[in-house]
Amino acid sequence: MYRKLVLIVGAICLIVGPLGDLLWGVVSPVGEAASAKASVAAILADPGADRAAVWLDLAILLLIPAALFVGRVLQASVRPLVGVGSGLLFLGSLLFTYSLGNDVVLLAASQTDGAATAQAFAESGVVSLTTILAIVLQFVGVVLLGIAALRSRLIPVWAGVFLIAWNPVQVIGTVIGVKPVESLGDVLLLAAYAAVAVRLIRPVAGAVAAPRTARIPAAADH
Repeated sequence: MYRKLVLIVGAICLIVGPLGDLLWGVVSPVGEAASAKASVAAILADPGADRAAVWLDLAILLLIPAALFVGRVLQASVRPLVGVGSGLLFLGSLLFTYSLGNDVVLLAASQTDGAATAQAFAESGVVSLTTILAIVLQFVGVVLLGIAALRSRLIPVWAGVFLIAWNPVQVIGTVIGVKPVESLGDVLLLAAYAAVAVRLIRPVAGAVAAPRTARIPAAADH
């Protein structure tokens, strides 16, 4: 019973986490790379959408434990590459939670004319440092996990490719300010994590068969 509960929780994290990230990108009027002044103006133009986006941050938090479940599926306990990759991804996701508060700060700034305060928060040393570290750790972590997935074939090949690609695509979309590209990265992550969730719930599906070896006749056979 306990094992089934853990598997259900894991599947929820793997699906709801990236889905929340995808929906946030679609719903939020705020551009992640936009200035506080531009973000506050966008919120004032569509306050209802931003209020909904703030609640989606709670779903995004599930990406933190999701990283550990990816490691479990890809057998982190016996594959060092997976252990390192899932650990870096977990730490990177954890560091990103520091910047999630920016959504609430921006919403408050739109109600109190505090754009300067919101900008100061976004540009503070600790937020800047944790964001940069989170990006680097997540990138290295997912690349290692993707390589391990392709080598182990514990999940479909396309899922391993998506696992490697989602982070660079999302970051590029954020930097150039093109939301469809950013959302494409979220879609890649959701698809990859969905494949991981299937493998988590059905551990037999997609299992790699052990290589066959020639049978050596025993002395008694002669």
